[in-house]
This record gives sequence, C-alpha cells and structure tokens, in this order.
Amino acid sequence: EGAPLLLDRYVKMVFEHYWQSGEPIDGINTIKGFVDKLGVDSEPLEGYVKGAGPAALIASQEALSARGVIATPTYLLGEERFIGRQHLPLLACRLGAQRTSE
Repeated sequence: EGAPLLLDRYVKMVFEHYWQSGEPIDGINTIKGFVDKLGVDSEPLEGYVKGAGPAALIASQEALSARGVIATPTYLLGEERFIGRQHLPLLACRLGAQRTSE
C-alpha cells in the first residue's frame, strides 16, 4: 500500500477517533497506536519526536508565518494566501483553470 493511501487511512482513523470518542489525539502513545494499526513500524516516530521533530516543527511554523499563514485553514496558491474554507470553491475553480491552461 502506497504512502498516499496510508495517509488517507491514518487521517480517517484519527478524525473518527477524535470525533467519536472525544479523546485527545496528540499524545505520542496514541499516535503510535494509530500508526501500528496501519501495520507500519512506529518505533522511528518516537525517535523523531524526541530528536529532529520539534526543530522541524518550529522551522515549518516560522516558514509559514513568513508567508503570512496565521490561522488554519490557510491555503496558498502561488504567492496568494486564502484564509478559511469559504475560499474552497474559488480555489477549486482557479486550480481547474490552471490545469486546462498548462
């Protein structure tokens, strides 16, 4: 099974767990449990969380902040920033137009 399918299954599992049980989804043991259920080795995850992960998160947050991402959801299309789900129809239209012009 490829990474995109695993990611889809992971996201579905996490959201279902959160919205059905109301339990937190951010603890390392909870996340490892989700990964294990997918049949993926979760041991490297703990090393990442204790090692390079926090620095990578800070770097990502700083890079996004520099691009004006201040809230979620925020969508970036080129250099344009769209904050909020209300922009999804416009973004879908613009992305469709980009595909047809390429």
